[in-house]
Parts: sequence; structure tokens; C-alpha cells
Amino acid sequence: HSVLIVDLAADGNYETTTKMANMWSATDKFFSDTTDNLPNRTSFDSLVPSAKVGYDGNFLETRLHRKNGTMLPVEIGDKSNSALRDAFEVMADVGKNVVRIAIAASSVENGGFDD
Repeated sequence: HSVLIVDLAADGNYETTTKMANMWSATDKFFSDTTDNLPNRTSFDSLVPSAKVGYDGNFLETRLHRKNGTMLPVEIGDKSNSALRDAFEVMADVGKNVVRIAIAASSVENGGFDD
């Protein structure tokens, strides 16, 4: 196993850290407001039955609908929807950078830039 530490505010800009903090607040609010009425985990797409959304007793699985920007399950609500979408975008950017670093490191390790 490896650990990767990502400093979201290395440049002194705390916008991304605020987005992640808002995601945790929205998640906490969702679970405290809906403790008796959590959406069950179900398939949401008949074409991809393995794609699920909802709560299975341990984990809340969400999906971002990329065409209209909403989060599933719909019980999340508008304010939480925005916070989760923003956090998703932050983590997607982190993921893109991690892939770039891994590819560059692999290329250097294998002499990809040697003439």
C-alpha cells in the first residue's frame, strides 16, 4: 500500500479546501436529517444494473448525472447536491494530476525521455 498526501491549499488558495469542507458538512447534515428515511441502495440505470445509488447500511453511494449536474439519490437535496458536485470536481482534478504524475514517473523510470 502507498499513501498520497494532497495539499489542496498549497498555493494559498483555500477555495478547494472549502469545497471539501462543505462536502463533509453536507454529508453530516444528510445523515442527521434522514436517519429514519435513508434511501435504499438500488439500480438506477436499466442499461447498467450494477450501477447503484442509495444506502446499504454502511455506505451511501452517489452518482453525478453529468448532463444535468444533479446528484443521485435525489434525497440528497439541492444544497447538498451542490456541495457534493463541487467536491467531486475537486477530486476529479486531483485524480487527473495523479495520473499525469504516474505516467511521467513511469516514463522517466523506463527511459522514455532519453535520446
